[in-house]
Amino acid sequence: MIIQIANIVSGTLLATPKIAEWGQKDAAQKIEQTLAPYALWIGGAELILGLLALVERMGIIHVPIPEFGASYPQAIPAILVGLILCAGYLKQFKVLD
Repeated sequence: MIIQIANIVSGTLLATPKIAEWGQKDAAQKIEQTLAPYALWIGGAELILGLLALVERMGIIHVPIPEFGASYPQAIPAILVGLILCAGYLKQFKVLD
């Protein structure tokens, strides 16, 4: 359940331009004002949760959180969304260019 909530929050942050395009500019602006200052932290948490979920699902480790809810359809988008939200921060590392 934790990774699903993180996916919803980060997906909502990424979807704010489309929400504004659909005519809900006030809602999109409010979402962006609330979540945009924390985009790096949300992306980092999403990336870590996605990696943890993927590693747990592969059977390498066991996360002792009963409501973690790791699955491939949750882990892979979490990793991708985390990378998208952290892209500005990750550009400073020359190895990743």
